[in-house]
Amino acid sequence: MPAITSIYTVLVTGGTGFIGAWVVATLLQRGHTVRAVVRSEGKGAALKADLIQHLQDKGTKDLAFETLVIEDLLKDGAFDEAVPGAGSTCAMSPKRTFAPWRRKKQEGRG
Repeated sequence: MPAITSIYTVLVTGGTGFIGAWVVATLLQRGHTVRAVVRSEGKGAALKADLIQHLQDKGTKDLAFETLVIEDLLKDGAFDEAVPGAGSTCAMSPKRTFAPWRRKKQEGRG
């Protein structure tokens, strides 16, 4: 996979998870704007507070970071607001799929 070399907005799902939070922090350190999809305002606020602490300790002062609450990633139109303006997407959400045949299995219907 090629490295991201130009600076732009990256949409990250699963940014509050262990690996996702490290991805978000790394993108911010490299100067990207990050739009993190979170499942609640509380999780978004906690992620932002952790990022501020972590990145200020590393010398990063300005955070080009925003969150967008999407409670159900599988709902039709869930990403209608999230995608516009994003130059790249990093999907870190576990145990989710956009394949309908797998979705039924996850929900215990198949």
